Amino acid sequence: MMRWVGVCSISLLLGAAACSSDGGGKAQDTKNDAGAPSTGGHTGATEAGAPKTDTHPDATTPSATSVSVMVSAAKGGTVSLGSAALDIPAGSLSGDTKVTLEKVTPGADLPDSKTVTGSLYDFGPDGTTFDPPATLALPVEGTASAGQTAVVSWLDEKAGAWVDLDTTVTDGKASAAIAHFTKFVVRFKDSGTAAVDCSFSACGGDIVGSWAVSSACVDDKKDAGTGNPFGPACPQASLDVSLDATGTIELRSDGTYETTLMGTPMITLTVPGSCLVGGMLPVTDCAALAKALDKDGGSSTTCTGDKTVGCTCTGSAGKFSGDHSVGTYTVAGDILQTDKQTDSGTTAGDPSPYCVSGNTLKVRTGDGTIIIATKK
Repeated sequence: MMRWVGVCSISLLLGAAACSSDGGGKAQDTKNDAGAPSTGGHTGATEAGAPKTDTHPDATTPSATSVSVMVSAAKGGTVSLGSAALDIPAGSLSGDTKVTLEKVTPGADLPDSKTVTGSLYDFGPDGTTFDPPATLALPVEGTASAGQTAVVSWLDEKAGAWVDLDTTVTDGKASAAIAHFTKFVVRFKDSGTAAVDCSFSACGGDIVGSWAVSSACVDDKKDAGTGNPFGPACPQASLDVSLDATGTIELRSDGTYETTLMGTPMITLTVPGSCLVGGMLPVTDCAALAKALDKDGGSSTTCTGDKTVGCTCTGSAGKFSGDHSVGTYTVAGDILQTDKQTDSGTTAGDPSPYCVSGNTLKVRTGDGTIIIATKK
């Protein structure tokens, strides 16, 4: 089947902690105001440090659904609309920018539209980036079901899928760091607290249909990037990897397929103190190890411990990976074979054992990853 965009290895020099593109910006992996318009709250936008007034000379008079404000690159600023707010730090923009924000009702044609709660927030100008990232806070509308949590998500329009950001929910607002402009929403998704059933036994079955990817399991005996990331230099080190996976799988009755797969590698890395103080690695303490893992800003891993005892690092390692694939497929018994169509021709995928049990599909890819999906 389609080959999962494997989990990136952590090299000896710690230069490969982030992998793959997020499809449009630097935001991590990574994640609305649906009700009636605010009738009494302030909806103006200001520069940082200035009092919030609706008569700010650089801002339009905000309506219930849109606002526009000139933000100083040197000073930064805040753009707010109802309960939504974007805080742009000083020096984050490459130049003074007129920021626009429009709040719209999300359409039913959006990916996984049933997971979207509240409004969709469309920021402009398109192509605007932030370094350091800006902070977006959106209201959480509705109540999540048991086992779900609210996340801020941005729309990867090319892939036709949401990219979930590392999100903090406080006092009814979901906040996340963003590195570029696009469309943002709050979604309710499985919190991941329930144990994922990673057992697998090929059984075949009727695979035709639309499937929503819910999770993925990494087989550390394969080449998905797990095991000892430091090899002979530090043989006692170990790395466990899981995937926070989302996406869709369309397997049509005419033998064509289309998939959109995304996932954030979630790691637990242990490094003994002997490798830190003994000069086996190019880092000498846990803080330096965490910094190295976040070399290009793509990681959100925290390392705790002491250099004499060792470090334990947990979190996400790398940016969201994305894979959009189209082509044809065939089924022989319990084996799914795909032929991916690209601009340069057709590429045969790895034969992938699969099993359909009720409304659940499990596929084991060539690198040992088990993709788990639920029929829509």
